[in-house]
Amino acid sequence: MFLAILISRSILAQRHEFERKILPKAEAEHWLASINWAGLQSRVQGMDVELNNLITNNDIRKDNIFWKALEVDLRQLGSRIVGSISGQLSRFQREQPGYYGELGSVIIHETLYSLFAKTDPSLVEPLTVREFISAVLVPEAAVRLIMQDMSLEREKAEAVLRDSPRSC
Repeated sequence: MFLAILISRSILAQRHEFERKILPKAEAEHWLASINWAGLQSRVQGMDVELNNLITNNDIRKDNIFWKALEVDLRQLGSRIVGSISGQLSRFQREQPGYYGELGSVIIHETLYSLFAKTDPSLVEPLTVREFISAVLVPEAAVRLIMQDMSLEREKAEAVLRDSPRSC
């Protein structure tokens, strides 16, 4: 009984925090209020050519903000640390899809993995294909989705990605 009360209080506290801080910001910033979850997979699938270019074209990849951040990590920490659990935890916030939240993350990850799981690993070395998908393709897809949702230029969509809550 005591545990149930604690859990209920925790849920209420989270809801209060959401209503007090996150919801007003979301409304002020015009973040997407309702997401068409059924259509999300096909929207991500529609990005396959552009996202594949990030894998296969080094000229395109070198200008990508998510790849640049990962390169810094690789230089500072090395590929072994970047691929470790602690390395993944340190990048966790950067790899989230903004206001698409946890459900969006799952749908985007699964879609990208189905598209790119058979990618030649040498194209994304020193990472694994799975690490590349999480660290580069997921946030890239999220930025592109936000650009579509809000009719924004890339820089503004990147700001929304950074600023929007990860738990909507």
